[in-house]
Amino acid sequence: MQKMPALKESKKIFFVFLDDDAYTPPNWLENIEELLTKNPEYIGVGGPDVIFQDLHKNYRRVVDKIGKVSWYGKMIGNHHHEVIDQLDVDVLKGVNMSFWRKYVPMLDEELQSDIREGNGSHWELDICLAMSKHGKFLFSPKLELLHDSNHSHFIPNKVAINNARNYTYVILKHFGFFQRIAFLIYLLVIGNTNAFGILKCFVELVRKKKAECS
Repeated sequence: MQKMPALKESKKIFFVFLDDDAYTPPNWLENIEELLTKNPEYIGVGGPDVIFQDLHKNYRRVVDKIGKVSWYGKMIGNHHHEVIDQLDVDVLKGVNMSFWRKYVPMLDEELQSDIREGNGSHWELDICLAMSKHGKFLFSPKLELLHDSNHSHFIPNKVAINNARNYTYVILKHFGFFQRIAFLIYLLVIGNTNAFGILKCFVELVRKKKAECS
């Protein structure tokens, strides 16, 4: 992942993050400006990214929880799903998020990684947790875009290791002492798609066995 020198050089009021494989509707930037200027309690806004490769699977569903981080570090993403109305979120997705420039921190270079490892995963979690003390984040269906998210060039094992490492690093970086203890217990006993714990490993093994027998 690039170090994004624009973060340091930009003098604009807003800072917009957008992937090079994303396609925005014509009024996308206007909607960002409107949401940020008319809702001063929010320091950042984002919206759904419709994954182009999965459209044929009818994978999208309406959800009421997006971009949430629990007090013990459990993450709920769901940024690619549909919402009926705008929601308050804890973290936005890097492909589609915008902020008041004055609140955006420099990227943590500990999260840099090779492109085949997932491009420094969880950097957006890092900057959102860092900015959360300044205000709230809004997730709006008005900012929906199309995402040509083709990860065929990634090496799965390296991506898994990178995700687990960066996720753990970011949570421990921003959590207090007792939250860190709770997070490490959660990670060891349960785990999630970023870092498998004992229970998650068991579930995945059972699922794999069933797939082999079917």
